[in-house]
Amino acid sequence: MISSSDAEEAILKAKVHKDKIDLLISDVILPEKKGPELAEEIRRIHSKIKVLYISGYADNRISLSEISEGKAYFLSKPFTPSALARKVREVLDIFN
Repeated sequence: MISSSDAEEAILKAKVHKDKIDLLISDVILPEKKGPELAEEIRRIHSKIKVLYISGYADNRISLSEISEGKAYFLSKPFTPSALARKVREVLDIFN
């Protein structure tokens, strides 16, 4: 697992990480940039990365074209650890 405290750190870590990164979990709204912007930048480095967005705002779910196109998935806040684990498993299984 690679964790980051902000979007820029996530991008830097993705650049130096040479192995495959299977999944990016990102909030839809971040302080420096939006989750889809972060995902786009990381996809330039790791093109096969899967994306799971999380958000407490239901309307963000509809506005993300990646989700409607099946390129990413969404989990609404609040969620339990077991709900997160199930969603991660679902996303990884769908994309494999």
